[in-house]
Amino acid sequence: KVTGLDENGEIIIDPNSAVGVLEQFKQKYPDFNVTATFFVNGGLFQQSEYNEKILNWLVDHGYDIGNHSYSHADFTTISKEKSAQEIGSLYNLLDKYIPGKYVNIVALPFGSPYNKDHENFPVILNGSYNGNEYTTEAALRVGWEAESSPFSSSFDKTFLKRIRAYDNNGVEFDIEMNFDILENNRYISDGDKNTITVPKDLE
Repeated sequence: KVTGLDENGEIIIDPNSAVGVLEQFKQKYPDFNVTATFFVNGGLFQQSEYNEKILNWLVDHGYDIGNHSYSHADFTTISKEKSAQEIGSLYNLLDKYIPGKYVNIVALPFGSPYNKDHENFPVILNGSYNGNEYTTEAALRVGWEAESSPFSSSFDKTFLKRIRAYDNNGVEFDIEMNFDILENNRYISDGDKNTITVPKDLE
C-alpha cells in the first residue's frame, strides 16, 4: 500500500502494509536476506496511479514479481483459449511495466488445475496471447507440505508444492503442521555444497 509520493516523487510505503513490515525488519536485521515474491493479478496493487512505480520499486529493492493469472481464474472451468488469455495477458502487463525483470513463475489460483494431465495445463506453461509468446518455468500448487529436494528423482519444477502461511490449528497442512513435520525430519548439513546428503532409507 502506498500513501503518496515524497518530494522526490518516490512512493511512500505504508509501514503497516506487508512491504512496510518487511522493510522495517530489513532495517533492524540488515544481515538477514529479507525478500518475497508477489504473485499479482491484473488489478496489481489496486492503486492504478502507482502501479508502475510500485512494481519497479519492488524489483529494485530485491523482491520478485510473478504471475497469478489476470483474473484469478479457475483453470478447471475455462477453455484452453481463455487459459492462454489469463496467463498471457498478465505476462503482457508485466512486460509493459517491468520487461525482463519478473520471474516466469505462475502461482496457480486455487491450485487449479489440480494435475498436469488437465488439458489446460500445457497452455499455462507455453502459449501466446495478442501476438506475444510466453514460457512459464514453474507452476506453484496450493496448500501442501514442503517440496522434495531439487536433487530428488520426484522433483518437478513445473508443478511445485507450496505451503500457505495460514493458521488452521495444526491440521490440513497449515503453517504449524509444516513446522511440526520439519521438527521430525530436520538434519544438520556438513556444509559441503558438493555433497548431496540423503537419508539411508531413501538412497
